[in-house]
Amino acid sequence: GRWGKTGRAAWSVLAGSAAGAMFLEQADVALFCALLLVPLGLFEASKAVGSWKPVAIAKQSWGAALAAVLIAGGTALSVLGSGVTNVPGGDSEANRWSYITQWSQPPGESLDFIAPGWTGWRSGEQSGPYWGKSGRSEGWESTRHGFMNFRLDNVYVGAIPLLFAVIGLIEAFRRRHEDKHAKTIFLWGGLCLLALLLSFGKFFPLYWLLSLLPGYGNIRCPNKFIHFFQIAWGVLAAFGLDAALRMDSAVLRRWQRNACIAAGGLLVLGALRWTNLGHDGLSRTADWWADQLGVPAVARTVPAQWSLIVTAAQAIEWNKAFSITYAGFAFLFGAGILWMFSAGDSQNVNEKIPRRGRKGSTASGTPVLPLVVFGVWLPAVVVVFDAAVILAPKYIQTMPAGYVTENELVRYLKHELGYNRTAMATQDGFYNQWLTYLFPYYGIPSVNVTQLPRPPADYMAFWGAVKDPVRTWRMAAVSHVLAHSQVAAQILANPAWAKHLEIDFSYDPMDDGYGGVATRRSPAGRHASEVVLKMKDLPPRVAAVHSWREVSDDEALRILADPVFDPDTFVLLAAGSGVPLSSAGPKAPASVEITTLVPGRYEFTVETTDPVVIRVSEKYDPDWKATVNGKRAQVLRSDYMFQGVALMDAGRHAIVLCYEPTLLPVLMQAVGLVAGVGAALWLAAKGLIQRLTNRAVTLSE
Repeated sequence: GRWGKTGRAAWSVLAGSAAGAMFLEQADVALFCALLLVPLGLFEASKAVGSWKPVAIAKQSWGAALAAVLIAGGTALSVLGSGVTNVPGGDSEANRWSYITQWSQPPGESLDFIAPGWTGWRSGEQSGPYWGKSGRSEGWESTRHGFMNFRLDNVYVGAIPLLFAVIGLIEAFRRRHEDKHAKTIFLWGGLCLLALLLSFGKFFPLYWLLSLLPGYGNIRCPNKFIHFFQIAWGVLAAFGLDAALRMDSAVLRRWQRNACIAAGGLLVLGALRWTNLGHDGLSRTADWWADQLGVPAVARTVPAQWSLIVTAAQAIEWNKAFSITYAGFAFLFGAGILWMFSAGDSQNVNEKIPRRGRKGSTASGTPVLPLVVFGVWLPAVVVVFDAAVILAPKYIQTMPAGYVTENELVRYLKHELGYNRTAMATQDGFYNQWLTYLFPYYGIPSVNVTQLPRPPADYMAFWGAVKDPVRTWRMAAVSHVLAHSQVAAQILANPAWAKHLEIDFSYDPMDDGYGGVATRRSPAGRHASEVVLKMKDLPPRVAAVHSWREVSDDEALRILADPVFDPDTFVLLAAGSGVPLSSAGPKAPASVEITTLVPGRYEFTVETTDPVVIRVSEKYDPDWKATVNGKRAQVLRSDYMFQGVALMDAGRHAIVLCYEPTLLPVLMQAVGLVAGVGAALWLAAKGLIQRLTNRAVTLSE
């Protein structure tokens, strides 16, 4: 806005830098917002030059565009080629569409915008379980496979912002010929509507057009457009508040009446919802909720299960009644704010707004009505109340201390692991909690991840070929596998797997009283519900292998899937590695000693009398760099997706393997950010100098 009003290049650069800085965090949300910020930027540039001539707009906006591209482009380059992707290229169009639109905002749940918790607070919340359609998997109703629904956030904005946003839009249209801000308000209104429609995703027929654009077709969750929608809604509400402060009492009274009508309608609906909390209403909701959950009719006769469903139904109905009633009172409160603006004598409302005058007066000395001054602050008070009292208790909670409390299992793994990793045969229940909080807290590495709905293509190809879990674990240097005792028994029932694994730790989980899971080790011979399987021969994190050859990726996957192939004694190098073939004949064992192993850096020594390839159980990435005795060496892609370093000379070698991505993305981001900070400081200095000059002139006069 400042850029459009003043046309100063510094404001242009600051605007571009601010827009680009969005990409430093949540780049997918930033890309969604950028789609809507571009027309806003062009509009402000046209205001700055006073026309829509392309050449003039380009000259005016090049600073903003360059600053934004430097920061956003640096962010894009930092992940380019890293193998990180949302949707594998081989996915079908139907699967891709289902994936990118799964979290679409259902239009029928739009009452959530003004009625807090209308569709529940979030999934799994006992005081108000989410019962809407957001996050529902394609075909859930017919297959009962995937998510029935899933939501952990809230889209609530509030009834008072809606009231003032409508005031802003209608008053801008009514005064469009004399209001200099009318076009700006219309633009924000259009962007607000567009963001809402795009947030509907699969429920909006034209969303597929957006998915055809580069980058947008792989981003999950159209409901991320809600972020921009809420911002635009807030801007419109600000314009509406400004308009309310300037309109005469007769117009204000009409808006008061409209707000009261809306409040009355919602309060009547709320009263009807409260009556639904009776036995018949709860029974209907309980039956409906059981249908949604797929609970069979037979299970509904079990008192314990039915009691849980009725409790959930009661929470759902209470939330519906509360949310509509709350929205009704919010509209009534908005009407009260408008009444404050219209209260008092018949003086022009423009005179009620302080303009750098003394407290309690305008710049011209006209007394300011206390009700008006107080009323201006009431919307902010409501926002604080909504955030602190209504929303925060549902979404901002202290993490239970038990999530990161050390237990016997953690002590065992810290003592036993060394340089190896863990794996979890299953990730349900407390295992997922450990994987998310406990293990990272104590630095226990695992090959499992908390969520990987669409793995990169190389992972998919590797897992699709190497279906033997024990082989996968050994290649990833996993030494300990956590499993339910029943799962462990199934694993050990396979002779090919049992020769590699044995039960080394048995335990029973229990509630620690602090939100976490404690463990009690079971004596030998006593049955336990959980076990840790240990590799009989610990797989090395770094190994020196004497035999290797180059193969294509397809051949590598085929060989790795062959049960007779031993990856501990033979390395498959990617085609074009340029390493001479290994020679035949007996070889003396080579020794490997790891001296430092931290995320992103390996330091180890190798002593050998023959050429070897060092196989490192780390995901290959071109940004990994290696030095051998201080000299650069090539990092090879081995066994399809792991790393390797060739040593052709005998002797003792000091090897450093380090993740060193290019600094270009960081430099681009730094230049863009420095430009923005410099522009801000320049504007602040000019403003300060101007104020001091004006003050000096005033004093001299």
